[in-house]
Amino acid sequence: MFSVKKCSKPWLAAALCVLSLAAQGAEPTASLLPGCAMPDYPRASAIRNETGAVTISLLVGADGRPTGDAKIVRTSGYRDLDRAALIGISRCRFQPPVVDGAPVPGWAEVKYTWEINGPRAAQLKQEAAAASPSVDKAGGR
Repeated sequence: MFSVKKCSKPWLAAALCVLSLAAQGAEPTASLLPGCAMPDYPRASAIRNETGAVTISLLVGADGRPTGDAKIVRTSGYRDLDRAALIGISRCRFQPPVVDGAPVPGWAEVKYTWEINGPRAAQLKQEAAAASPSVDKAGGR
């Protein structure tokens, strides 16, 4: 088992610090900073009235930026919604955990809820319909 004392070493020990704390059941977590905008609703999903919630777990660096190591913990059930959430979360910034006075990498979990309702729903459906090709009764475009 690792010791928490290893966390007081310089930046090179940051990853070891995270492993050390995780081994003791006290993994540091990062928190989402305000200003992270919801990603655009995928047009194909709007056309198909796809809704749902996706939960993403991601590693945040000591600088507060996602490292690219992200995974879907709970899927929305729709590939396009899940993909849009992964892209959206990569643009967000986080408050990294602080151990012994220094920021360290940590995991964050974010849940995106995709809903089509209210005035935005009508706009999304109109945009989606305008973007998709229509087929006439003769089968041509």
